[in-house]
Amino acid sequence: MQGDEDLDAEQSVESEEDGYEVGAWGDEGEEDEGGWGEEGEEGEDVPGKALWVHGSATLPDAPKTEEGKLVVYVEKQEALGLVGTRGHRPSGILTILLKKYWPGLYRTIPDGPQKLALKWEDYHAAPCGVMTTTTEDGRRVVPTCAQVVLRTFWEHYKVSVGTDQQEATAVLELMAKKNLRDTFYHIRQLAISHYYAEQGKRRNKDRVIAENLTIEDDTGWERARVAEAYEQLQEEFQQKMHGYEVACSASRQHDREQTKALFEALRTGAPPPLYVEPPVVPPLPKMPTKTEFLAQVYGRTPVSALPYY
Repeated sequence: MQGDEDLDAEQSVESEEDGYEVGAWGDEGEEDEGGWGEEGEEGEDVPGKALWVHGSATLPDAPKTEEGKLVVYVEKQEALGLVGTRGHRPSGILTILLKKYWPGLYRTIPDGPQKLALKWEDYHAAPCGVMTTTTEDGRRVVPTCAQVVLRTFWEHYKVSVGTDQQEATAVLELMAKKNLRDTFYHIRQLAISHYYAEQGKRRNKDRVIAENLTIEDDTGWERARVAEAYEQLQEEFQQKMHGYEVACSASRQHDREQTKALFEALRTGAPPPLYVEPPVVPPLPKMPTKTEFLAQVYGRTPVSALPYY
């Protein structure tokens, strides 16, 4: 997340296998929904057509004076609004800062356990290696990633007249929590879209979500996972068959003993033996063919939900 590329820089990736080209970054950091340009429908794999992929925006330079800062106001509970129509939206700059200063795996104490930063609370806990200061007695003060994000944000913006600075900062923190949730969700979709683009296939974010696509769907990992699941299913089928055969054998033995006792009572004139319930025999296990199994798995039926499982 920390590697930010310039929107104006074009990236072209040539696939050694298919000769497809993955084209340039889209404008304003938005995902280009055109995909193939003027030709090609959604999902078509057309050789020789450029695919456009989503790029990362970079942080603009902060104004040198207070007068040059953009003005924001508290628009609603979880949003800051921009005064005027020109300039970067506060939410967009905040998202760039969250990516730029993402803590990743961090420790709160030296040699302590590592934790993966997934929430805004992690930004408050994780130390950041920039904007450090030194006290008069020589102690090095290291700010948290949250402090760096907030401080950098206010280098670009200022509050409007009548807007309380503390209230605006509190709203900014609420925005950070929401933006992080949305960012991690969208990054997964974009990563999958980029992966398919490198294979010369157009799969935009809407299709990734609608079809629940994963990178594994197009690799040997998926095939290996399915093969392993089928082998496990076979092992469990063998165990169930063994249990079924043992139960059937016990039931037959029970019938023989009951019949023998009954004939012995008839021969000797003794009272007939009391009836004893036979052992319970489970249903005959079923095992799908590999074709049936694959048809259900790739029909998006979870393996654990299969009737044979």
